[in-house]
Amino acid sequence: MRLAFPVAVSLILALAACGSEQSGTFEDGEGGEGTYRVDEESGVTTSEIKTEEGTARMESGAGVKANLPDGFALMPGANVISASNITTEQGSGSMTMMEIGKPADEVVAFYRKQAEAAGVKIQLEMNSDGTRMIGGEGRDGVTFSLTATEADGKTSAQLMVGSK
Repeated sequence: MRLAFPVAVSLILALAACGSEQSGTFEDGEGGEGTYRVDEESGVTTSEIKTEEGTARMESGAGVKANLPDGFALMPGANVISASNITTEQGSGSMTMMEIGKPADEVVAFYRKQAEAAGVKIQLEMNSDGTRMIGGEGRDGVTFSLTATEADGKTSAQLMVGSK
């Protein structure tokens, strides 16, 4: 999974630099080369980058369905703003941005239960100024983090789950 998240950041930064073009190529500044395509109709961006560590593929946008590992599901009533799915030879991961009409404590409890059932040991827990974060790692290379911020009776959340 080592390649997936750093590559995702590189892909997002590279695509942001591409402006409004619908497809093209890019370099990540560290020897990696990639391609991207933005579907005009859906706005979904697909991209691929090849580095000496391997190849990573990403699909991102408002219309993308989160590809969560077994044992993880979106909270009922969650409104997905966008999702990004990353696949590499080492594993895969998903980052989902969503809004939920529930308090942050309920959102955190829902995802904590899923993470612990999947064998994730919670190693990070933080509560700061209305933002709650939990995260950890589990058996079989599962990684998990959730950031939840409550405002005006709803919670904005970012869920990241990956597996080998």
